[in-house]
Amino acid sequence: MGFSLSVRFVVLCLVLLAPLAVQAQSQRGGGVIGVTAAVNPNAIGATPLSEPRLLEVGVHVFANERIVTTAGGQAQMLFIDESAFTVGPNSEVVLDEFVFDPDTGTGKLALTAAKGVFRFVGGKISKNTPVTLKTPTAVIGIRGGIALVNVQPDGATRATFLFGDQMTVVAGGVTQIATRPGFAITAAASDQAPSPPARAAPAQLNAALISLERSAPPPADDGDQQGGNQQQQVNGQEQANDQQQDEQQQGQDDQQQEQDGQAQAQGDQSEQGNQQQQIPTDQDIAQTSIGDQSSRRAPRLIAWRRLSVGPPPGASGDGSAPGETANEVQQNHNLQQNLAPSATDLSGRIKRSASRLVGTADQSSTNNIAFSGGLLQFGSFSVPLGSNTLKFPVSGTGVTAVASAASTASPNGGFTGNVFLSSNFQFAFLEGIETANTTTRIVAFAGKPSGSIPTSGVSYYALQDDFGLDSPIPFLRFPDTSGITVAQAESAADAAIYWDVSGSSTAQRSFEFRTISINGQGLTQKSAISFGGGAVLLDSQGRPFIKGRAIGSARQNLAGLPTVTDSDLSSADDALGNDFFGPNGSYFLLESASVNANDAVTTNNGATRFGPGGSPLTTSFFPNNVAVPAISTLGARSTRTMGGYLGGAYQSEVSGALSTTTMLFGFNNDSFDVEIKTNAAANKVRGSFKFVNAFGNGPTFQVIFGDKDVAAFGDGSNTTGDSVFIDNDNIAAGDQDGAGSVTINAAAQNWSTVAFVSVSEASEFSSGFIPSGVSVCDCKYLNWGFWGGRITATGSSSEIIHMANYVAGEIAGIAAINAVQGTATYTGHAIGTVFNGTQVYQAIGGLSATVNFDNASASTLNITNFDGANYSGTGLGITSSGVRHRFMGSVAGAGRTGSYNGSFMSGGGDVAAEMGGEFKVSGGGYSAVGIFAAKK
Repeated sequence: MGFSLSVRFVVLCLVLLAPLAVQAQSQRGGGVIGVTAAVNPNAIGATPLSEPRLLEVGVHVFANERIVTTAGGQAQMLFIDESAFTVGPNSEVVLDEFVFDPDTGTGKLALTAAKGVFRFVGGKISKNTPVTLKTPTAVIGIRGGIALVNVQPDGATRATFLFGDQMTVVAGGVTQIATRPGFAITAAASDQAPSPPARAAPAQLNAALISLERSAPPPADDGDQQGGNQQQQVNGQEQANDQQQDEQQQGQDDQQQEQDGQAQAQGDQSEQGNQQQQIPTDQDIAQTSIGDQSSRRAPRLIAWRRLSVGPPPGASGDGSAPGETANEVQQNHNLQQNLAPSATDLSGRIKRSASRLVGTADQSSTNNIAFSGGLLQFGSFSVPLGSNTLKFPVSGTGVTAVASAASTASPNGGFTGNVFLSSNFQFAFLEGIETANTTTRIVAFAGKPSGSIPTSGVSYYALQDDFGLDSPIPFLRFPDTSGITVAQAESAADAAIYWDVSGSSTAQRSFEFRTISINGQGLTQKSAISFGGGAVLLDSQGRPFIKGRAIGSARQNLAGLPTVTDSDLSSADDALGNDFFGPNGSYFLLESASVNANDAVTTNNGATRFGPGGSPLTTSFFPNNVAVPAISTLGARSTRTMGGYLGGAYQSEVSGALSTTTMLFGFNNDSFDVEIKTNAAANKVRGSFKFVNAFGNGPTFQVIFGDKDVAAFGDGSNTTGDSVFIDNDNIAAGDQDGAGSVTINAAAQNWSTVAFVSVSEASEFSSGFIPSGVSVCDCKYLNWGFWGGRITATGSSSEIIHMANYVAGEIAGIAAINAVQGTATYTGHAIGTVFNGTQVYQAIGGLSATVNFDNASASTLNITNFDGANYSGTGLGITSSGVRHRFMGSVAGAGRTGSYNGSFMSGGGDVAAEMGGEFKVSGGGYSAVGIFAAKK
């Protein structure tokens, strides 16, 4: 027999103790926080003020109690907020802190695990505040779900997300987030970043689950045990008496509920008499209805039963377990079917990708099929597609393996792969490979159309990898992304919609996605950036859809040209014209199509790719990225006019071949070279970048970005589109539509695709890019990021810019800066583009400056470990610059010389709270140009 457990008794104990646990402190040194729901022998509990005790079923557990199990020990605890916690063999954990308000369902739960295997099932607390489990190497946060944690004797921790909202793992100052069930994160050491989420190996997962649920020999039937059983009966009788008194006061309806509860109890006793008792899992316990904790009325219990997924070892040939009849097998199968997810009237689209170089060729009616009327029932999704059927099994929420071709169907036959099902059963997406042609991939989604969308605030999303193009970076394709990894997990927020349009008559619902990846340093580096921006509009029926544009670039060959892509962007609709699915617009799919103001597709030619070598225009391709909900935090939103600086490189291309590489710098070396305006009421951005050759003569370029809006920015017309304002750290814009948005020597150019996108934190960079000892500035007031794209000049030539930099902020006048006194120290980073011989790549280093506002000549500015070199400068001249100010100086190091220009940037009532600027160095066939950002 495994655990010996009366589920009814445990829940009755919990209801009795709940009102007391919130108020009273036990003599053991901590408040009562729950009861033991099930125990195997050799599980010990002790608080700092008590002697160790053998844990038994139904005994109280306390805050600050240490739970220790031996090789044969296990324990399951049910806390008063309805959360459940299982401790496996050879484990040790302390129940550090438990605070719970039953009236609001809020509180705090914290545990510390030294070693062992643990499983947590979230209750009321975790729905509002993440529960934390600290291990020797990591801090794990579990919000609204179930997680499995394995702590090795050396402290190495592996946490697996099983169900719910999300699980975070923090180690080495880095946070990884898992939102897809079955994905695990590993923290090998406390000073090392945790691994990105990866699908857990079934063998590892099963081994951990077995250790939590395996049976153990029953304890001896001695007098103590008998006494314990008698005590359970006494407690149960006392509760029954209390129940009877309450029922007499509640009337006939509650008497009927009492009779139902007695009938349920009789059914439980009958089942226990006919079957060998099984170990209840945390899921079983979590499914028990605790009821109103402010009442002493006995809760009505949900009967639990272990379901057999397949015949266990030693099962008979008919599929039954030993001692189980064929009829019982069928009943068990029927029960599983009835408990499977179900939903009706799901609609969506199925696409077919015959090549990861092209994708789904969306204009093909056979490769891109919209549907409606899908049915999710009995563990399977199905929908008729003309004379064909789309069918695949769905066994539960999260990512699950699609079964063999015999249980799948598509217009082109069977397939295998994976399917994601949301926990509310309102959205599913499929990634499959056709059985008959293993080079062909299937991408499909099906969902319940959203009945409404938010009218305020922001929604965050995680864009899933593009399965059809085999690309981790949205709207870029293989081979441009080959060998490039993304720092942020696939479950991390990389897209957002700001919904509120109440602040202005021309306000837009801003949409943005962005992915930035720089892998490695120096001559082995690969890099990519992708940005998509636009607005969520409403069609004639009031249904939301996304309309915008995507721009990206990637560098594989440091001695050649980067690849640039340009694409229309829209959300994909179902057969009925719906684009958003699930509650409050929780899910959608992005594709490359141009739509009009009523969501009708005008062109569907795919994304344009300009590759290095050969013809500038190569074969179009068709991205598909599913968006699922993610968690992030909305920052401050301000209407601002910012000035700043820029740096980078532009590479001239003629007929697809590299001509020259030119380092670029601000036109006037002052803060008017970069101007960015944001409007919080309209959720719009506009900007202007002006630059020239950093080390010689050449043309003057200007790019004008973002929206035109008379009320917001004073423009003579209004447009809604390629600008994004989520918060002060998340702004972006593409070049404005129409002639004159890009000029060379004041002459309008034929065509362009250029954009800028802000960077908010270092976690957006891939591992291996930031050198040891360098910290990216978590600046609060200034804004910095990347920009680039492709400017088409006359004839067959163009200028390509890959990951240039900018920095901008609110800049005070010279009088305000002259009024600042004393000395201030600034720390941050310098980032830019390196041209080393024939190689072009990105580099980042540290920046430190000591500014003497009383005697600027005594100031210093140093750049450290930038591409392995250090640069230092003394003296910092502060002068007027129009209505603003700027400072300047020179630097030298590693046999190179250079200069910098910058400004102090205002915030929080301090006119010199932060500093930003541009720098350049050159010498010995080497040059670098970039920006710096630092704070006090």
